[in-house]
Amino acid sequence: MKIIVACKTCWWKTRKPVISSAVAAAFANCVTDCPGGGKVEKTLFDDFVQSLKEAKGIVEGITKASRRFEVQAADVRKVREITGLSQGDFARLMRVSVKTLQNWEQQRRTPTGPAAALLKIVSTAPELVLRSLHG
Repeated sequence: MKIIVACKTCWWKTRKPVISSAVAAAFANCVTDCPGGGKVEKTLFDDFVQSLKEAKGIVEGITKASRRFEVQAADVRKVREITGLSQGDFARLMRVSVKTLQNWEQQRRTPTGPAAALLKIVSTAPELVLRSLHG
């Protein structure tokens, strides 16, 4: 696995971050001799290494995560019904095909990314969304 790490100066100047197979080696390289001429503060490096150790412990089941977030998938049919739109109109509003909307409503698929975010917004403020997207 390759890890890509760069200091801010390296990234902005070269757009080619330091690439290394070991995060610590890459960050240490960036601290002392970054191709972009930048420096990473020692405290930032130490915090980063500590975060990686904690993440490894969580993945391996040694440590419990301090926070856990579970996002409930929207009930797409209910959200659509709140708007009073047909499947065709709601699909156009969401910029997806009717088939995709039907898959969401029948829970064969789950909306992700921007579609999931827009569904959350529609469920929270349907009038605002309809006014904004329909002109």
